[in-house]
Amino acid sequence: MRPYSDTPSTFERIGPRQYRVREGICLFREGQPGTGAFLIESGRVELTRKIRGSQTLLAVAGPGELIGEMALIDGEPRSATAITTVETILRAIPARDFCSQLQQLDPMTRMILRKMTRLVRRANDTLIFNPSTGQNDVNQ
Repeated sequence: MRPYSDTPSTFERIGPRQYRVREGICLFREGQPGTGAFLIESGRVELTRKIRGSQTLLAVAGPGELIGEMALIDGEPRSATAITTVETILRAIPARDFCSQLQQLDPMTRMILRKMTRLVRRANDTLIFNPSTGQNDVNQ
């Protein structure tokens, strides 16, 4: 099941324009501030992170998946670089629209969402670099 396939009207409302993006296009880079999120309608996007001087594959996102949302939820820089691997159709959701939707949530829900996002970041950092061994634990 596609993660966001049951709510297309919500994404059409806040990201009304579809974009067709060629293979090899960088949607955002690790360390940049979050300026928007992307809902992938077709195609694939690789999410990579620079580890010891080279890009390491963290995940591949496909149709129905939302990427780039963490930086909008917690205000931290992008944790990965996103590059299309094939022609991809997506909806760009500007930060102001995404954050406007977040503000409609009750304060407790927003707090839980921010905390969960921080926990995901921390877990990713732990998986990527294990300080006890000093080793990259991704793809080994």
